[in-house]
Amino acid sequence: MFRSIFVLLGTVALAVSAQAAEAQRGSELGKEIRVPTNLGIATNFSPDGQAATVIFDNLYVEVSPARKGAAFTLNQTATQTKVATLNIPYTTDQRSVKMTMDLRGFADVDSAATARLVACVGDKTAVVDLSTDTVELKGELKSELTAENAEAKFGDWQDRIEFTVQTHAAKPVLQITLFLLVEHNTDAADAGGALLAVDSLDLEIAKAGKASYKP
Repeated sequence: MFRSIFVLLGTVALAVSAQAAEAQRGSELGKEIRVPTNLGIATNFSPDGQAATVIFDNLYVEVSPARKGAAFTLNQTATQTKVATLNIPYTTDQRSVKMTMDLRGFADVDSAATARLVACVGDKTAVVDLSTDTVELKGELKSELTAENAEAKFGDWQDRIEFTVQTHAAKPVLQITLFLLVEHNTDAADAGGALLAVDSLDLEIAKAGKASYKP
């Protein structure tokens, strides 16, 4: 009888220990975000470490309208691009971590011009949807560009990307690469300009109970 009690108590103790170990499992992102030196950002992390926001000061690219004298002479497209890569260190005791990234920004694209944004993060490479939407922008970039281009009518956009990061190193790093492109056909006399800007991004760990961003 006593042996049965000891066995039962041992089983309960193991179960409690397993639950405690499971409760301690998680993933945490560090605040030491590394970005190109010419990119201005502001960051904010939630108190529980489950979410982070990055606001950009100057992440935009633009191409001016085709000049009349240059039309029908260059026989090529005028293209402007910008690439920005953010490196965010994190720790984890899990094999993989699921997250979401919400991108927000605005675009002003005239006729015969195009704008595209490609995001590479975790296991996903996605073309961001730039269709006009109602979003809450978090930075001051739009107001500054609006003041400089009073005639422009910026269309706000937002898109969400769900991704997974795999752990392959003792000190893994979440890498986010954004590729911005605007272009127009210089052979078209009426080719207008284009401007594409990324205002902010929000990161959130999908399973808050098993992962967190850590200072």
